Parts: sequence; structure tokens; C-alpha cells
Amino acid sequence: MPVLLSLTLLVILAGAGAASDLVSRKIPNWLNLLILVVGVILLIVTASWSGVWPHLLHFAIALAASLILFKFGMWGGGDAKFYSALAVWFPLTAAPLLALFVAVSGVAVLLLMAIWSKFKSRPNWSRELPYGAAIASGAIITAVVTAN
Repeated sequence: MPVLLSLTLLVILAGAGAASDLVSRKIPNWLNLLILVVGVILLIVTASWSGVWPHLLHFAIALAASLILFKFGMWGGGDAKFYSALAVWFPLTAAPLLALFVAVSGVAVLLLMAIWSKFKSRPNWSRELPYGAAIASGAIITAVVTAN
């Protein structure tokens, strides 16, 4: 039951972030905070104390890496916070999978945006890439693949 509950909440919260990014190109801070808090609560309720640390370490490393991407203009601030908040849902051992699935999803989002731009004129769409959709998709895929 905890795995199903966790996966359901992750899909709802990550989906909300993706939808917000698709519609407004913003992921609200309150949503990122909610994702982080719910992830930590589920972690504390379902894991032993020693099982919490790999998740918190993943969060810290993801936050540092995301802020570097933000500093160099590769990600928006909302993307950095969104990825980091979702990272707490996974132990550090799942970090390579999460990064891989987010990257592959990013390519899919980029291709879909390129196709979309053929049908609808959208100036500077590459600067408006809703990477939150890729981050959400990657997190959901990672959760499904790593579910026990």
C-alpha cells in the first residue's frame, strides 16, 4: 500500500508541476515546497532512520547541481527547485536513473515542441521549453521502474 500511495501522490504532484509549466512556464514555489514536504513525510513514515539519509543526500546533491544549471542559464529557477524537490523521493542510488529518464524525457519534450512549432507560430519557443514536463515525466518513470 505505501508504494501505491507514494506513486499516486508523486504522479499527482509531479503532474501538477508539469501542467503548470506547460500552461504558464512557471512552477510555483508553494508546489515545490509541497512536493518536498510530502516526500519527506512519506519517507519518514515508511523508511528507517538510516533509510532517510540517502534520500536527503540525493536532495542536497540535486539542489547543488540544479542551481549550477540555473546559474549558467540552462534551467529556470522553478526547474531547479522542482527537480530537487522530486529528488528527495528517491535514494541516491536512483540518481543516475532519474537523471537519465529526465534527459530522455527532455529530448521528447524538445521534439514535441519542434513539431508543435510547425503547426503554430511560436517565436523563441526554445527559450520557453517547458522542462518541468520532462522533469515530471522522468520522476514518474523512475518511480515506476524502481517500485518494489
